[in-house]
Formats: sequence, structure tokens, C-alpha cells
Amino acid sequence: MANLHQIQGNKNEVELFDFYRDKNIKIILKTDLSPQKNAENYYRKSKNEQIEENKRLENIILRENYLEKINNYFTEIEAITNLRSLRTVIKKNDILGGSQKQDPSEKFKKYDYEGFEIWVGRNAKNNDLLTKSGFKEDLWLHARDVSGSHVLIKHQAGKKYPNSVIEKAAQLAAWNSKRKTDSLTPVIVIPKKYVRKPKGLADGMVVLDKETVIMVQPMDFDQKN
Repeated sequence: MANLHQIQGNKNEVELFDFYRDKNIKIILKTDLSPQKNAENYYRKSKNEQIEENKRLENIILRENYLEKINNYFTEIEAITNLRSLRTVIKKNDILGGSQKQDPSEKFKKYDYEGFEIWVGRNAKNNDLLTKSGFKEDLWLHARDVSGSHVLIKHQAGKKYPNSVIEKAAQLAAWNSKRKTDSLTPVIVIPKKYVRKPKGLADGMVVLDKETVIMVQPMDFDQKN
């Protein structure tokens, strides 16, 4: 870029001084492009190569960490003197990969709205799992007095829940309930810490220690007012 003024005419190459290596270098040019465009192409290519190089380095580090992990397994296994201890080590480290469990949050319907995650339960048992998976500061929503999905707005430290996000989540709670066809639906909106699941209660049923209700029009996520 510092030598653009030295490039004249439709040249297919130019020799310029490399400030970094303190010597002249030859640079191939596309004759149908201006010197500025040629420079931009080289900059973009260099940037992409740097991104690829960073990814390769990340992969090398991941593989080195994995190799170290395997070597630690070998060291631990070599010291074992009985079958029971071997089984314990295999189970503890999940060496055979049989005990990997799905992230519970992957079982719910999840939406992103204005930077907030909204989780929606799929059925009664799934509702229980969703509510159990939530943190006490998450916002919990449910259509009032009817069966339907439990809904959570995931808490973000230092951020208040925008009214627009609460309304969108409430619309989803109404849409995923027996009041789906109502013109307006009452929806409970409370912090998850006020939601309890006493032992013996049926799937999907909970007890609320307090209750705040808002009225919304039932809507699926992609619907607009």
C-alpha cells in the first residue's frame, strides 16, 4: 500500500522494497485490476491465510491435549492390578465412550430473541426437565389455568429482561398451550426460584409461590403482530 505510487501502467508484476525483510521482492499483479484492487486482494488473501493458520494451530493444540490425556490413561491403567480397578478407571474417564450424555438443553425447543435465549418444553416430562435445568434467576412462563409448555428466558448477568423479550416468550407460552386459539391469553411470568416441584406431583405439574400474569396474543416464534 505504501508503494502504490510506484506502480505505473498495466504491468503484470512489479519489484518493490519489502520494509519487513529489508530487500526487494517481486509481486505478481492482475493487469485488469488497479494497483489499489491488487493490494486489497493480497490483503484479503493474507487475512484468510492467517485465519486458516490459527485454526491449524488450534487443532494441533487440541490433538496434543488429547494425546496427553491418552498417555495419562495408559499410565493409570499400567498401574492397575485387578479387574475391578480397571473397570472403575474406564467408567470414571469414559474411555469407551458409553456414558456420554446429551446436554439436557438440547432436548428443548430453543430460540434466540434480541440476544436472549428462550427455551420451550415439548411435553409434560420434558417440561419437568426444562424447569429443573433452569437457574433461579431465569424467568419462567406458562399459560394460566391450562396445560401447555413450560418456557424459560435464560438469565444474563447484569442485564434486565426487556419487555419485548418477555412478551415474545409469553406469546410462545400461549401458542404452545390449550389456549392457542384464544385472541388473548393470560400467561404467568415469574422468576424460576418461585417454581417448585413437590415429590409425587404429576409430570408437568408445579407449585408456584407467587404469580404475576400478563395478557398476550398467542403467536409462534416467526409470526408477527
